[in-house]
Amino acid sequence: MGLHVHEFGPADGRPVLALHGLTGHGRRYADLAGRLGARYRVLAPDLRGHGASPVLPPWDLDALVADVVEVLDRYATGPVPVLGHSLGGVVALRLAGAVPERVSGLALLDPGTGMLPEKALRNADRMLADESYADVAEARADRVLNGWSGFPDSTVDTEVADHLARRADGRWTWRYHRPAMVALMSALTRPVPLPPAGLPTLLVIGAKSGVVRDGWRDACRAALSDRLTVVTLPCGHLVQQEEPAATATAVADHLAAL
Repeated sequence: MGLHVHEFGPADGRPVLALHGLTGHGRRYADLAGRLGARYRVLAPDLRGHGASPVLPPWDLDALVADVVEVLDRYATGPVPVLGHSLGGVVALRLAGAVPERVSGLALLDPGTGMLPEKALRNADRMLADESYADVAEARADRVLNGWSGFPDSTVDTEVADHLARRADGRWTWRYHRPAMVALMSALTRPVPLPPAGLPTLLVIGAKSGVVRDGWRDACRAALSDRLTVVTLPCGHLVQQEEPAATATAVADHLAAL
């Protein structure tokens, strides 16, 4: 498939794989990578159907995992820590189960641990509508209205610059393929695996998000014991945008211990 990969940090830094969420893109890790410093080389692909990566099907979790294994084959020779936000957290968990020898630890940022089918249906219906805008200002205003309110202007401006594209008809839209998003939305309603036994795992939860189910978190605690670190932040789902310093501190501490 050949995913487009955003690279942050020095070429000789310790590789860290960072996977974004549904409708997101790899450049959302730019700020976090900068806060981690020059010790790490953060590899943040645009997942299939997102950003600058190919959009061809199949659009399912197995395909996303296979794509990410290809990225590891290109950039890393040994096991690496894997970060994953939302959908990216689910892909990271499945990656760790499929190729445990390639993953040295997990940092799960408000991972999608089983979306309710009713919510998935509402989200899919909305995505199938023509989500396009007459100009950049309209797109920016819509992003603020739908999940990005209260963020610093610079954070919203960066998201718009990185993720908005102009269509052939002159209207503006976000860089993701809607049919792929609908298929992956359905995949997120399926049961989510636990981290493999003994794998050092950081779980960052947005207290106002509700995405991480209590039962799944408790099952992780029972399965991993002292190999699990849980950090709860006073924010919603976009933890690395809403609480960038606290998220970076938690991730940096976790990486340093691996």
